Amino acid sequence: MNKFYACLILLILSLAFVSAQLAGVEDQIEGVVDNLENNITKIKGFTERDKWDFIGSQWKEFLLKNKAIAGVDAFFTKINIVFVVLFAHDWAISLEMLFIFLLWVFTAISLYGYTNCFLIKSSFQKFFIALALTIVLAQARLFYFISTGLIKVILFKSSPWWKSLTLVVVLGGLVVYLMVNKSISKSLIKAREKRDKELLEEKVKKTEKFQENMVKVAEQVQK
Repeated sequence: MNKFYACLILLILSLAFVSAQLAGVEDQIEGVVDNLENNITKIKGFTERDKWDFIGSQWKEFLLKNKAIAGVDAFFTKINIVFVVLFAHDWAISLEMLFIFLLWVFTAISLYGYTNCFLIKSSFQKFFIALALTIVLAQARLFYFISTGLIKVILFKSSPWWKSLTLVVVLGGLVVYLMVNKSISKSLIKAREKRDKELLEEKVKKTEKFQENMVKVAEQVQK
C-alpha cells in the first residue's frame, strides 16, 4: 500500500510538472507564432528591391567576415572619392557596383581599341582619350542607369531560377558587349589599313608616272 500511495503521489506530481511545462511551452509557441505573423506581414510589405537589398546586405556581412575582403573594403571606403570621380558611384559591395564596374572597364577597353582606328601613335594618348571618354559616360550616369535596368530585369520575377538565369545571362551579355566592340574595332582597323595601303599604292603610281614623264621630257630636250 505504501508503494501504491508513493506511486500515486509521484504520478500526481509528474502530471502537475508536465502541465506546468506545457503551459509554459504554449505561451512560448504563442509568442513565436505572433513573431512569425509580424515577420510575414513585414516580408509581404517588402518590394523585390527591398528583398534584394536585404539579401545583398546579408552577403556583404558574410563576405566581410573574410579578413582579406574586409581589408579591401576598408581601403576602398577610405578612397571613396576615387570611385565617385571614376564611376560616379560610391564604393559598396553590391551587385549594382559590380555591373557599373564591368560596364566601365569593358567600355574603357573598347574605346581604347577604337582609338587605334585613328592616327594616334602614342599609347599614353590613346589611354588618356579612352579614360576621359569613359569617365564622361560614367558621370552622365549611363552606367548607373544600365545597371539599375539590369537589376530590374533580374528582380522581374521572384523565382530563384529566374534570378540565377538572368544573372548569368546579364554577365554573359556584358562579356559579349566587350567582344563585339573588340571585333568592330579590329574591323575598322583593317579597313583603315586597307585604305591607307590603297592610298599609298596610288601615291606610288602617281610618283612613278611623274618620274616617267620627267624622263621623257629630259630625252626630248636632249634631242
